[in-house]
Amino acid sequence: IERRTVGPCAAGDSFCGAALNVRGGYAAVQLCGYIRLPYTGDAPAVGWQTLSAAAGGTVQASASGRQYLVVDVDPAGKTCGLLL
Repeated sequence: IERRTVGPCAAGDSFCGAALNVRGGYAAVQLCGYIRLPYTGDAPAVGWQTLSAAAGGTVQASASGRQYLVVDVDPAGKTCGLLL
């Protein structure tokens, strides 16, 4: 059996999902659907936005990265909800 690995992205990297839990050497990774993630810098706008990874396991609005549909933003909590 070939093992695949997951790990944190470097700032500016494109991301395709989020590791939700790690137990016993296995990770639960969400690759589609709604997810709420913390963001760094300016709040992304609701709608189609280009996002990339940022420091500390957060995301950021950027010129490079991947397009995601941001459906809600909580500026007080510095989180955004998006569809992967």
